[in-house]
Amino acid sequence: KPKQSRNIQYLLTFSGTYLLAITLIHLLPELFHYNTTNNIGLYILCGFLIQNLLEYFSKGIEHGHFHKKTTIPFSVFISLCIHALFESLPLGSGLHQHTHNSLLTGILIHKIPVSIVLMTCFLQSKLNRKKAYFLLFLFAIMLVIGIYANSVFEFLSIFHDHIIAIVI
Repeated sequence: KPKQSRNIQYLLTFSGTYLLAITLIHLLPELFHYNTTNNIGLYILCGFLIQNLLEYFSKGIEHGHFHKKTTIPFSVFISLCIHALFESLPLGSGLHQHTHNSLLTGILIHKIPVSIVLMTCFLQSKLNRKKAYFLLFLFAIMLVIGIYANSVFEFLSIFHDHIIAIVI
């Protein structure tokens, strides 16, 4: 359990900034350089809408906004899992090696503090430790499922630019 939530917020801020830098330095230039889709900006805006919806349901927990509660709404957990799944989808497709490695590093750095906050919420809500670890495992496996889904389901490669734009 973190003793000071401020330290977690610093870590979340750093990881979010790191992902923003990767987006601006790698993902956006690569998307617009190799883009074969018209109106790609609409897909980026769609991604912002999806992010806002997910933040509404997660109650801002991924930004360190957590409060002691006796229960954790199921929507918070589902929202964080969907967010992790979406974030990892581009990793299973044809990104350049340096972009792939940068994005993977950024996602891992970002998910560590989110996992700490999520586990803290589980423990503060008096959830059984075994259930808490199982739910944390489910959250962590979402990244692997996203990578695996995009590399196994070949029809998703048709939507590579769309997926990158939404994730941006």
